[in-house]
Amino acid sequence: MPALGLATSSVRAQTKADRVTIRYGYLPVPTVPLYAAMAHDLLERENIDLQLIKFASGPAAFQAMQAGSIDAAQGGIGPYYMATTRGLDIRWVYTYGDYSPIEGLVVTKGSKVRDFKELKGKKITYPNASSQHLAHLYALRRAGMNIGDIEIVPLAPPQGLAAVLNGDVEGGWFWDPFVSQAVEKGATRIIVNKELGAYDPFGFAVTTKFLSENKNVEGLGRMLRAMAEGQKRFASDPGPTLDKIKSITGIELPLTQQIIKGVEWYTLQNQLEPDHPLSMANPANLAKGAGQVLKDRIEEPALWGQMITKRGNIAEFLDNRPLKFALGK
Repeated sequence: MPALGLATSSVRAQTKADRVTIRYGYLPVPTVPLYAAMAHDLLERENIDLQLIKFASGPAAFQAMQAGSIDAAQGGIGPYYMATTRGLDIRWVYTYGDYSPIEGLVVTKGSKVRDFKELKGKKITYPNASSQHLAHLYALRRAGMNIGDIEIVPLAPPQGLAAVLNGDVEGGWFWDPFVSQAVEKGATRIIVNKELGAYDPFGFAVTTKFLSENKNVEGLGRMLRAMAEGQKRFASDPGPTLDKIKSITGIELPLTQQIIKGVEWYTLQNQLEPDHPLSMANPANLAKGAGQVLKDRIEEPALWGQMITKRGNIAEFLDNRPLKFALGK
């Protein structure tokens, strides 16, 4: 019996997956699957060394990916897709969920503005080339306004929040926790992005260089598998995940719970279901799923608003190999 046990251990050692290091750029938001996987040591179980690098906004992460200092970074699918039209060599591999219910336009304390059209001739802020920039274009088109009707002061969220609170601008487009922080200080949210139709599928992209090695594709698949298990554990026991979110992002528990409740979370399986709104089952299909979202809700308004000057390659941008590996397909 001892000899048999030794042989079994030897087989396990030989079949253990290669350790994969992933340098991952994150934003300080409570992405449940990621932190749940960390809280329950599920990434280590999958032999994944996840190295977190903090960023305040997408554009800074774009530069790091371009420079090769990180392998992956999270954010909205729209900004990452638009960055590929400007030469960023990345692929989208996973969507956590839709953050648009907890995003929107706030106006400064004491502002009498309650309708978007009332901002004509005034100053507002958003991070340039971001999902909030895209939401602003949605609002302009819906209101029948021109790009120049509202003056823009492009700022990263922390600086933009300060500008709103100080009254340097009339308002600003934000995601949470910045929306909630603004409201706590007396600002008023007058637009909710989801109600506007400006959906914000939030997940992460990976450099094509990293994806060029099959062991890395499989490593990402194991990471997704760990996050899926973490998501299940969070549903039955949220405590460890909430503690991990607090320790890494610094967001207090009440706000964390508010954000988590507001996000529409997706599962690993959802993303290969043909009829899911963000399905990546067939990246070449631009009539449904993630392909349709990118074409109709991101590329078209971005071209109109001159956020991009040319179309990208949607089918190439969506890489479902890590998803397929995670699900054994």
